[in-house]
Amino acid sequence: MNVGEIMVADVVTIAPDNSLATAWKLVNDGGFHHLPVVEHGRIVGVLSDRDLLRATSPFVGQLSERTLDVKTLERRVHQLMTRRLVTATADEVLDVAASRMIQAHISCLMVVDGGKLVGIVTWRDFLRAFVPSQPEAKASAPH
Repeated sequence: MNVGEIMVADVVTIAPDNSLATAWKLVNDGGFHHLPVVEHGRIVGVLSDRDLLRATSPFVGQLSERTLDVKTLERRVHQLMTRRLVTATADEVLDVAASRMIQAHISCLMVVDGGKLVGIVTWRDFLRAFVPSQPEAKASAPH
C-alpha cells in the first residue's frame, strides 16, 4: 500500500498573508488539525492547531478579553507557520513515510508532486491503514 491510497486529496489550505483569525475559523469550522500554507500554487508551510493555541491569547472571547488579546488574531499565518516541511509522494510506501513521521516527531506529512500539494496524510490515516477494521460493538440492553 502507498501514501496515495490513504491520503486526503481534498485539502483545505490557507495563504501566508491570511490572519490568524481566518486560520482559527478554518480550524474550528472544519475540525482540522493542520492547515497547509500555499502560495502561488506551491506548498510553503504548514500551520497546526497547536501553533495557533500557542500564539493566541487564552483570553480571546472571554469576559476578561482586552484589545491586546484580540490583536493576537491579527498576526499573519507566515509569522507562525512551519517552513521546514517533511513531505511524501503519493507513490511512497506507507512504512517508509510513517518512519519519516516518527523520526521527525510530526503528526502529518504533506503529499507533494513537484512542489505542489496533492494531499495530506496524518497519523490517524496511518492507523486506519495499519489496524484492521474492528467489528462494531453490540449495543447493550438499556438499564
